[in-house]
Amino acid sequence: MPQKIVQARMWAQGLTIGVLIAAGALTHAQRQKAIEEGPIHHRAADHSWRDIVEYEQNAENAPKTVPRYY
Repeated sequence: MPQKIVQARMWAQGLTIGVLIAAGALTHAQRQKAIEEGPIHHRAADHSWRDIVEYEQNAENAPKTVPRYY
């Protein structure tokens, strides 16, 4: 029985090493792909919130009118 436990532990360690090597290979491949594609172009910052704030401030300062229903 102790021999089976040792064998199971050795298999588990082997699988762990295999997974680590595979993860390292995938990471390396992704980095190589990113290098080959060139620099990353970031999108411009979204400042649409400024338009919303300005609109709401104008709406607060606008004279209030009561709608007329005919």
